[in-house]
Amino acid sequence: MWLGLGILTIVGILITHNIDLSGAIDRLVSQAENSYQKWEKSQPLTNPLFLIPFAALGGLLASISPCILALLPEDR
Repeated sequence: MWLGLGILTIVGILITHNIDLSGAIDRLVSQAENSYQKWEKSQPLTNPLFLIPFAALGGLLASISPCILALLPEDR
């Protein structure tokens, strides 16, 4: 909840101050991608302690999509 509120606040500030939001997001994604690539190159790719958590995280991220929302039970 706090993370979502923080992101909403940052987006609100960027919009109200007429900051180029797409350029800021592009730079942020580029920086995150570069740091991840540097970190990933330093990891041993045959270590199961490295591969298993990433496989689980990848499966979790793949399962969170708008396509599965219809399958979730509705609270009544």
